[in-house]
Amino acid sequence: MCDIALRYKELREVNKLNQKEFAFKIGIKQSSLSDIEKGKTRPSVDTVISTSITFSVSTDWILLGDQSKLIDNKNKKLLTTFNQLPIKDQEEVQKIIDIKIQNT
Repeated sequence: MCDIALRYKELREVNKLNQKEFAFKIGIKQSSLSDIEKGKTRPSVDTVISTSITFSVSTDWILLGDQSKLIDNKNKKLLTTFNQLPIKDQEEVQKIIDIKIQNT
């Protein structure tokens, strides 16, 4: 079982949800969650973002496990707002962020 699978299972169990309930909250089918938890598949970007927002955990923690699980309110609001943008606008914002990072 891969680390992402373990983190999904841990997050579900900490929240005292069965697979069906957890899957519903993040917008996927129970069978898809089962495959993620077994390490058969990896979650999509949309699933990772939905999980992050719904359960206030960082995407870094979900994917890498090396960051704090909790997202502060400022970052949670930022993720929520970003996720509401159309894909084209998300890509534009990402380019701006990349430029800002390169210039620091």
